Amino acid sequence: MLLQSTWDTDDAGLDLVQQRVFNLIDLFTECSGGEPLPFECLGDLTLEAQPFGTWTILESLGSFSPGNGYIDTDAQPANWYRGVRIQITFDNPIIISDAVITYGYTGPHASGAGPDSVWLGLYNLDAGHWIGGGVPFGSMPTAIPYHTGADSAYSANFILYLICDEADLETNFSPTTSCAITRLDIAGSSVTSPCP
Repeated sequence: MLLQSTWDTDDAGLDLVQQRVFNLIDLFTECSGGEPLPFECLGDLTLEAQPFGTWTILESLGSFSPGNGYIDTDAQPANWYRGVRIQITFDNPIIISDAVITYGYTGPHASGAGPDSVWLGLYNLDAGHWIGGGVPFGSMPTAIPYHTGADSAYSANFILYLICDEADLETNFSPTTSCAITRLDIAGSSVTSPCP
């Protein structure tokens, strides 16, 4: 638009204006060249349900509770599960260099449910793998932030998991088992920042 305003004139001083417009156009091209830039998004889930991206609860696992974060619910996608499972979708693909999940967990597992069936982690849905491998809950302390580690694959879709109990039958759940995710902070790189 700036350049078009100078086309219909013979004014000699406009040569300088046109040159400056070309310089501005070059700057805009350099800034939008597609180079990934670092970002850090802080997500206090006790304050808001969608601190960045779009959050969708999957298979009825989890419920947002203001002041508490995402708390567990029971669902039957295959076996019975108690926990939180949320898909986080971004407008543009990102690479996560670290994600920090803050959570709480209480109670014993259901009878017959081993630690390998109880998961905490962030899953890269587009690439089809856990970031950092995912961690069975049996090997983790409770209520301490968990660092996922780095991922090397761009993705716009992730699944945040905290499965705190699993049983073949609903009646096998331990009545005192509960869990919640209170915070998710992510850092990485992207052409456009996913943070608000």
